[in-house]
Amino acid sequence: MSGQVNGWTSKTVVRTKGIGDCDSENEWTSKTVERTKEIGDCDSENEWTSKTVVRTKGIGDCDSENEWTSKTVVRTKGIGDCDSENDWTSKTVVRTKGICDCDSENDWTSKTVVRTKGIGDCKSENEWTSKWVDK
Repeated sequence: MSGQVNGWTSKTVVRTKGIGDCDSENEWTSKTVERTKEIGDCDSENEWTSKTVVRTKGIGDCDSENEWTSKTVVRTKGIGDCDSENDWTSKTVVRTKGICDCDSENDWTSKTVVRTKGIGDCKSENEWTSKWVDK
């Protein structure tokens, strides 16, 4: 696919959903999604300005697109992106959640969160100003 696909401006979106899946386009029950957006996009934590997002969700997952039950999310955003905790200003985020996690995309239950933000970021415990956080 090319052009506008659910707001994605450039590359291919591959989506596979199983029978009886929920009503959010983010509740993937089986396979992988790869998304790439152009620089200058805004307004949503899902609007990545530079690199690729690979997401895998398991069957029966919860009602937030951020509640990953199995694999890894790698996210990269460009400098100057918008004002949410997901607007990373420099490097890479690797996130892994365990089965049946709940409530918040920040409630990581198992592995490591690696976050790097630029100088001058603030206001939230999620706005990391330098290096590693292990949970």
